[in-house]
Amino acid sequence: MIKNKIIILLMILLYHSVVTGQGLDVEIRTGYGFYNLKDIKHLQRDLLAAVKIPGIRSVEVFPDNMYYGLSLNRNFEGSIKAGIEMTFFSTGGRNHLADYSGEYKMDMLLRGYQIGPRFEKSEFKWRRFMAGLQLSGGISLTELKLDERLTVFNTEASSEKIKLTSTGWFVEPSLRTSYKIYTGLFLSLCGGYHFNHNRPLKSPDGETRFINDWSGIRASLGISYTFSNIPKK
Repeated sequence: MIKNKIIILLMILLYHSVVTGQGLDVEIRTGYGFYNLKDIKHLQRDLLAAVKIPGIRSVEVFPDNMYYGLSLNRNFEGSIKAGIEMTFFSTGGRNHLADYSGEYKMDMLLRGYQIGPRFEKSEFKWRRFMAGLQLSGGISLTELKLDERLTVFNTEASSEKIKLTSTGWFVEPSLRTSYKIYTGLFLSLCGGYHFNHNRPLKSPDGETRFINDWSGIRASLGISYTFSNIPKK
């Protein structure tokens, strides 16, 4: 449901840009994020301590990870761009133990979806290079899926799946450098800090005390194409 609404918003912006004859800039990017997930890591430790099976340990603890983004933008006078951007994050954790008699596994998949307005202002131009400021912000949506399984002598003894969700907001100021590869085609490099504030995660039984926090340093590489203005009839 959430992803469908995001796709619809992006399609509306694309359609409006085309029919009004305005220049359209489309950019895809990928980057690396450093995530402040202290509460989520604490939840993993609590889940580990709650299982009374000796030898279980955390083999994956929500590492910093890659993220991906897509934006649609309008070009305005004064080297200004404004549009809408969607970003996807993911990371995970695992508590695990396996031997000849069976296996215990708790998988924790954390995903984040963010969408909101994006603004860019080029302050410096030299030949094919441009540099300036970028600011994005908006809504933050998170889901944490827990999948616990216990197998004894190749037979599944127990299993449980739980999904927790939360909503919030984010702001991300950054510095941006672009290089013109060809007419309308640009390569960009961005670096900045992502400020994120989310409400506590909610389980089917109600709100928990754990807050996921995607805040941290961001660095990304993107490629964009600017379509020429469509002549008005």
